[in-house]
Amino acid sequence: MMIVCDWGSSRLRAWLVDAEGRVSDRYESEMGVKIMAGSDHAFRDELGLVIGHFGVGDGIPVRISGMAGAKGGWVETAYVSTPAGSDEFSGNSVPVSGFSDAFVYGGLMHSRSDGSVDVMRGEEIQVFGLLAQHPEARLICLPGTHSKWVRVEDGRITGFKTYMTGDLFHSLCESSIFRSQISGTEFHREGFLHGCRLAAEGKGLNDLFTLRTEYVFSKIPEGGFHSCLSGFLIANEIRAEGVSGTPFLCGSEALAGTYGLALAEVGVKSVAADSETATIRGHMEML
Repeated sequence: MMIVCDWGSSRLRAWLVDAEGRVSDRYESEMGVKIMAGSDHAFRDELGLVIGHFGVGDGIPVRISGMAGAKGGWVETAYVSTPAGSDEFSGNSVPVSGFSDAFVYGGLMHSRSDGSVDVMRGEEIQVFGLLAQHPEARLICLPGTHSKWVRVEDGRITGFKTYMTGDLFHSLCESSIFRSQISGTEFHREGFLHGCRLAAEGKGLNDLFTLRTEYVFSKIPEGGFHSCLSGFLIANEIRAEGVSGTPFLCGSEALAGTYGLALAEVGVKSVAADSETATIRGHMEML
C-alpha cells in the first residue's frame, strides 16, 4: 500500500492505493498550499492527519505532486524541461524529513522560441497517467483556474500553454461591472452557448464590454449571464489555442463538460478522462 497526494494551492486530495493503483480510501481537505504559508510544521501536521485517517503507520510510502513542491510550498523542487516523458520525470523528487518514505515531485517547464517560459506542477502527473490509458492522445486539456493545453509526441510532453481563464472568470464575476448582472450561478446551457457564439463571431477579450450591451438589450437569456461569460471566455481560450484533432479533457466532470460543449460548438469532438484516475495512474507511472 502507498499514499498518493495531489497537494494544490487551495485543496489537498489524497488516496490510499495498492500496488495496482486500486483505491481503498480517500482524504480531502481545504488545507492547500496557500494556507500553509511555507510552514514545515503545518505540512507535517496535515500529512500526519492523512496518515492517521487511513489508519496506516508513518512508514508507508507517500508520493506528493502539485504545488507542495513550489516556491513557498513544503520543499521547493526543480523543474524538468520539455520534452519529457514519465521516465525522465520520475526521478525529479525531493524527500521530506520526518517521514521514512515521503517524496515531493517537482514540476515541468517549457521554454519557447521567443524566450518566454511556462510551468506546471501536478498536471504533468495527470498527463502521464492519461497517456498510460490513452497512448494515442496528442492534445490534452486540463481545465481549471489556470487551464493547460498540453502537446504530446511519442508519449512525451513536447510543449504546453497556460490560460488564466478560471482566474479571469472569477475576478470578472466578483470585481467587475458584471457582478450586478449575475442573478444565478446554475449552469444555463443557452446562456453558455450564446457566449460561445459571440467568441466564434470574432469577439475577443478586448470586446468584453459587448457582454454588457448584450445584457442591457436583453440578448442574453434570462438568468444566463454567468454561463454566458463562462462560455465567452472558454471559447476564446479554445480559439486562441487553435485546437485541431481530438483533444482529451482531463478535469472535473463539470469543467470537462463545459469545455466539451464549447468544442462541439465549433465542430471539434473531444474525449473526457477522469482526473482522479489520471492522477493516481500518473503516480503509479513514476514508480
